[in-house]
Amino acid sequence: MSELKVNVKWVDLMRLLASNENGHALVMDVSKEAGSLNQGPRPMELILMALGGCMMMDMVSILGKMRSNLKSLAMDISATRKEEYPKVFNKITVTIHTAGAPKEDVEKAFILSKEKYCSVYAMLNPVVDIEYILKVEEV
Repeated sequence: MSELKVNVKWVDLMRLLASNENGHALVMDVSKEAGSLNQGPRPMELILMALGGCMMMDMVSILGKMRSNLKSLAMDISATRKEEYPKVFNKITVTIHTAGAPKEDVEKAFILSKEKYCSVYAMLNPVVDIEYILKVEEV
């Protein structure tokens, strides 16, 4: 069993500094309207970024092994949240834009990521409606 460790420290106002054991760090914050400096993403935005990063790393790896000639890969991710506390996600929409790789390869890589490899998807899927839109441009 592997273990991940991170550290989160309060800096000032609502600004936080999160770091991992390798020394990689990022700032989390809230907007100026919410009483801070707006100097980093919100924790819930980080969850969406983690989903995109996890799936994208899987897809790049899988498409590389398939020698699919991937030219570009990007994801636009949006979410709606419940109005009451805790304001958890109730729907996430992921739009995947690719170019270069054949559509069949992109679809296979996407399915493998969400059904087998992406741990972030596996954690979110049981509790959030996740919708995907694939936009494949074959070059």
